Amino acid sequence: IVQVLSNLLINASQAITETGVGDKITVSAEMLEKPTRLQIIVEDNGPGVPPEIADKIFDPLFTTKSAGKGTGVGLALCNRIVTSHGGTISVRKDERAGACFVLNLPVSDQKAEEG
Repeated sequence: IVQVLSNLLINASQAITETGVGDKITVSAEMLEKPTRLQIIVEDNGPGVPPEIADKIFDPLFTTKSAGKGTGVGLALCNRIVTSHGGTISVRKDERAGACFVLNLPVSDQKAEEG
């Protein structure tokens, strides 16, 4: 999960730096559903994810970066890691500025596991 968060933060930073649009990246977390899930949100006020590619960004080998700059495995790998933990990752698909990635992860019940 640390790798996923690192990738999202690096992507946001690069998008802001390369375009000159935006200046803020926010990470927040909260417990959901009678704390059975943890929601982590990574959001920025940069150029965002165009709606026409939002459905493709988690596909292997898809990249918006110029030749030699991106491999197209970053977000696909993030999706695979989150899914392997029983969670989901999605991107906000609306007209607001910036990008917003939402991770939903199950929380283990240590008391149930110990019992």
